[in-house]
Amino acid sequence: MTARAAKPEKETPAVDEAELDRIVSPIDESDPAYKAWLKAAVEESLADPRPSISGEEVFAHIRQRHEARLKRGP
Repeated sequence: MTARAAKPEKETPAVDEAELDRIVSPIDESDPAYKAWLKAAVEESLADPRPSISGEEVFAHIRQRHEARLKRGP
């Protein structure tokens, strides 16, 4: 038997496609400028000599920062 996540009591309202396009511009993956930007970002990341960070470490850091901010208040 597998555990399932509890269903939230109150669902978050979904953002419709038009509203999402208004907030964030759609990405045209065939755009040469986008392809060049993405290629440069990947190459920069691969060339970075620093050690990789696991997803667990990243999320642990985010949780710590979030909890500290909640304690401080707005």
